[in-house]
Amino acid sequence: MARRIELENVADGMTGHFVRDAGWEQDWILGDLARAAVLSGSSTLRLDLEGSDRAATRDARILRADLQRHLARRRIPSEWVVGATLELWVLAVRGRRAQVRCRISIADDLGRVHASTRSTAVGLPRFGLVSRLARRLIPER
Repeated sequence: MARRIELENVADGMTGHFVRDAGWEQDWILGDLARAAVLSGSSTLRLDLEGSDRAATRDARILRADLQRHLARRRIPSEWVVGATLELWVLAVRGRRAQVRCRISIADDLGRVHASTRSTAVGLPRFGLVSRLARRLIPER
């Protein structure tokens, strides 16, 4: 039987997967999100993972699916999750690499917030940047 405390494991699993795979995949979401934050002139980016945004970007949908996969693997009812967000901070940019910190926060139906934060360096996408950002960060209709 699942317990709500396991939502901390879900958050930790998501940040681990998100950060660990970032260095190996050139087209990984983390690099695109960091690049979007840099291009917007902001050092932070926030995505709703719970699903309340009607116009979801491709990246948000991928991360929501990852959240659902982690919940299903642990047999945690999705009704327990009332909110989930990914926050990304770009700490430094050196050439085509960015030092980033990401935090996954999951709010449960009892009012507790379960979170995990990790840092890594990630490559910023280079080729086809404009079309890739448009495809990934502009909501589909």
